[in-house]
Parts: sequence; C-alpha cells; structure tokens
Amino acid sequence: MDNEHKKVLRKCHLKLLDLINPEDVIVDFLLGEEILAGSEKDDILLKQTRKEQARQLLDILPSRGAKAFPLFLDGLRASEAESHREAVTLLETTLAARSPRPDRRTCTEGADGNSFSAPRHSSGSSGSSLRPVDSNAPDWLGGSAADSSKLVVTIDLDDHADVYRMCSQPRGMAYIINNKNFAKSSGMPRRNGTDVDRDALKDLWRGLGFEPRVFNDQSGDDMRYELGRLARENHIGRDCVIVNILTHGVEGKLYGSDGDLVPVDELVTLFNNDATHSSLIGKPKIFILQACRGDYFDKGTDRTDGAIEAAMLEDKSEDIIDGKLRSIPSASDMFIGFATVPGFVSWRNSERGSWFVQSIIKTFDEYKHKEHLADMMVRVNRCVASEFEASGHNKQVPSPVVRLTKKLYFRPGYYRK
Repeated sequence: MDNEHKKVLRKCHLKLLDLINPEDVIVDFLLGEEILAGSEKDDILLKQTRKEQARQLLDILPSRGAKAFPLFLDGLRASEAESHREAVTLLETTLAARSPRPDRRTCTEGADGNSFSAPRHSSGSSGSSLRPVDSNAPDWLGGSAADSSKLVVTIDLDDHADVYRMCSQPRGMAYIINNKNFAKSSGMPRRNGTDVDRDALKDLWRGLGFEPRVFNDQSGDDMRYELGRLARENHIGRDCVIVNILTHGVEGKLYGSDGDLVPVDELVTLFNNDATHSSLIGKPKIFILQACRGDYFDKGTDRTDGAIEAAMLEDKSEDIIDGKLRSIPSASDMFIGFATVPGFVSWRNSERGSWFVQSIIKTFDEYKHKEHLADMMVRVNRCVASEFEASGHNKQVPSPVVRLTKKLYFRPGYYRK
C-alpha cells in the first residue's frame, strides 16, 4: 500500500472502527481478491467483538501491496450496510482532501505506461504551453514524428473546455457482465468464446488505469442490481465509469442468464445525469454492448448471440451472433458502443472472441496514446467491417452512439493527485 493510502487509513482509523463490520462481505471479498489468506480471515473472525475484528483487519491491510486500498473500498461497496457506505465516503473524501491540486504540469508518458513530471515550458506568455509536434495529434498532445510512442501533455488537465479530465488514480470502475451459460428455459445457447472477450477487456481497462470487476452469468435482476448500485455509488476521486455487457440480445433488450429480457434503455438511464449519483454528473459514462440487435444478416455467417446457429470457419472455430437493441434516451456525457447496427446480428468466434471486442483491443493497443475515444471507435468500425467475414460472406459493422460533450483521451500512465 502506498504511503498516501496508509496515511488516509491512519487518519480515519478511529471512525472506521465504529463503521466497518468485517463479517459483512468484506473479509470474504478480500479473501477472493487474495488480499487476505484463509488463516487471516479466521484470525479476524475469531475476535470477540466487531471492533476488534475491524482493528485486526485495519492492521493487516497496509502490508498488502498497492491494490489493498482500492480493493478494501470495493469490499465496502459490495456490502449493503449503510455504515459501509459512510466508510467509503469518509475514505474518499479524506483522500481527496489530502491530494494537492497543481495548476499546470507537463507529463511525458510512454507506451510502456510509465510517466514522469517535467518542468513547465517557458512560452513567454501566461497559461498553458501548447506544443503540437505531430500534425496528426490534437493541439494539447505533443509528440514527435520520430518517436510517436511518447506524448507530452502541457495543459491544465483539470479544466479544459474540449477534453474530459482523465488523470485520477484509479480512473474509475470498469464493470464486465459476462453471460455465458443460460437457463434451459430461455432457449439460448451457451456463448462459447465470451470468456476470451471478458479477459481481454479486463486486461485492457486495467492497463488504462481502471478497476475492473467481473460478474459472470448474471440474471436480469442481478444486472439491474449491480448496475444500479454502481450508478448510485459515490464516484468522488474517479474520472469515468465503464460498463461492458457480453450476452445474447433481442430487439431493444439484453438477456439475463435466467432468460429475463432487460431493456437496454432501462440499464443506460440508470446513469443519466438526473438519476445517477451527483459525483458522476458531467463525467463520461462508457457502455460496450456485445449483443445482437436483430436477426438479419449483413451478407456474410458463423454462429450468433441470438438463437441463430451458423457455419464453421476454415480453422474449425465458430463465429457466433449477438441479438437486437432499441434506441436510447437522450443523455449527455455518454458513449454507447453497440456491436452492430439495429436489426442485425453480431458475430463471436468460439475461440478468439467477438469481432467487436477483438477490434477494440487491437485498436486501443495501437492508438490509446494518440487518439480520443470517438476517433478510435471509427477505427474499430473499419476494422470489423474490413477485416472480418463469416462463411456465406456475412459482414458486420458496429454502431457507436456518441453523446459525449468533450473529447475523451485515456492518457495511459498519467496520474495527477
């Protein structure tokens, strides 16, 4: 655990002893995340009082590495106890209060994710020093034609009219709902290959500074509950939230693992600015939806994430389709990435994962240091449309819905306290 997080725990120690109950989800959550060993869980729960249990847990956490503090917060959020919500707010506000806010700074960030602060450039005038080096880069991103793996940020990242702030550590939560197995009564087939998408997205978002959380085989009510809780959470100290849903779909709806059909707009509107927690207002909310939006084929086949089966590719792995969806209510600061256009199927390969997610991973790996989200998703469109084809000449093109009001650059490796 880094020193700043240790200081926050020490400052909040007495209040946390009154607020937290380790028996309520927390120790099991930390055990599952390998922050606690089984013997340590037993030692904690053998303490005679709740306060002694809390003290034992707080004594262990500082020695458990950099992930211990954010995972402790996740464990508190996983509980329904009001006192745990208060504990999360206490820790986040204390951390935010301790974080200095520099006015300007230059950060050089490389493709390896490392970054360092550098002196300000002397421009002879007040305000930010903007150094466009590459004509293809935005005016606040520098770089070099000779070394495009490095970017120089020389702008006040906290306050720019055209660019979302994206420098918190962590960036925010990245939920991944991965429905692979479905109740027999639903009539929906197993989604082979979806675990490849799940793991690839988890690695992608973690590499971009987010905290991924995976939820496998979620019923309709589970999906509503988990996303509702995420929308209502306090997101102070986080700059963004991401929701990935990998499942079967029909027109306007997504399948829960129990066969329950959940309207897409019901889930998306949980994050509307008039519905979500006030700490998310004005921050970008990103949705990646790998599901069919109909049962039409854009001439070219494999297998579907609706109920449609398809042929095998030459390598004997299957490509599968993903269901139908409907229009979404108007809401700002949102990006909804649909895998396909309304009325059409989307494809998933049983060994390599979906065309859509494969293309996201490939594109982000190459352009995450250079381009903003909307531009990268145009490249994803082209990648899916031009590089994939199922047997029978079936094709696919994604359909992003952009309701963002600024450009969203992920700035991997750059953090500001």
